[in-house]
Amino acid sequence: MVVKRYFGVVALLLFFLLLSSCNRREKAIIKRAELFLEYYFKADFENLKELCSPQLGEDLVSSLKSIDTLDNEVKEMIVKQTSNIEYNIGEVEKRMVKDIVLVTYKVSLPGYPTDSYGYKLSLIKSEGEWRVASLGRR
Repeated sequence: MVVKRYFGVVALLLFFLLLSSCNRREKAIIKRAELFLEYYFKADFENLKELCSPQLGEDLVSSLKSIDTLDNEVKEMIVKQTSNIEYNIGEVEKRMVKDIVLVTYKVSLPGYPTDSYGYKLSLIKSEGEWRVASLGRR
């Protein structure tokens, strides 16, 4: 009888530890996604590169190079418009693979209709940190 009760208590503790671990994991993923989107919409590609997989980081830096060829007034207008974009994280979708997740988000620009959660980030765990590997429409 004592063994059954002890087993039940241990099982309950393990369940709560697992639940707590999942919550911390999801919070870390959301925090990383929010930081990525903040840098992305501010066109801060140098800081953004640190949050990405090597391939996506290279792609974003090459995009920055194309923006650098524009007139200063056009660049300022682009940065001003994109920095006004607001985003809202939707959900973290667990994948079958342990270290890959999809995060949905929506974007809105003041004065324009809000999009549904039609965008996604794919994050991979690399060297102990979550990195954005791709972004795009759902």
